[in-house]
Amino acid sequence: MFRIRSAYFAFGLVKLNHSNGKKMTKAQTCLYLLGGIISNLLIAILLDILTGYEFFTFRNYMDSFIFLSYLQVIINLIPLTATHGESDGKKVLQELQS
Repeated sequence: MFRIRSAYFAFGLVKLNHSNGKKMTKAQTCLYLLGGIISNLLIAILLDILTGYEFFTFRNYMDSFIFLSYLQVIINLIPLTATHGESDGKKVLQELQS
């Protein structure tokens, strides 16, 4: 099950459900946890290429969206625990340490 939030930065999170009995490898689990980050990064890069983005030059809303997408990728990779749960970076770090 999944749901789509209406706000861009609305504390989305990933939860693994092993109810089907199949266990994923560490690499598969890390890719699963990093799926949102990878998607954000690829979309930001694609928009960056298509719009001729110049870093820290905000000409329109698209430039701001691209910058915030890059920023969100960086912030989500930081291993920390927030009020809404653990960041994807912390979950990946825990998976690699287990």
